[in-house]
Amino acid sequence: GLGIKINCLRRYVHEEVDDDDVVVFVDAFNVMVFGGRDEILHRFHDLERVWKRSLVFNADEACFPDKDGVCDDYPDSTTRWRFLNSGLIA
Repeated sequence: GLGIKINCLRRYVHEEVDDDDVVVFVDAFNVMVFGGRDEILHRFHDLERVWKRSLVFNADEACFPDKDGVCDDYPDSTTRWRFLNSGLIA
């Protein structure tokens, strides 16, 4: 399932990436990148500074796939972006 790509990414980062490198994983199914390298790094470092975290996932307004009540377990959000999505991980 969907955990395979996250586990592969985790293994790659642990084995191949230096601590000060930034990795952006995009599954490319429905993701468009409009910024260049410098803008992406700047925005990532801004998020890292504000949230004091070095791992960022994107989020969606809708939950997919909505199977077996899994979407009911998500906590409420103060924004419209309630549902975790693994289509982009930085």
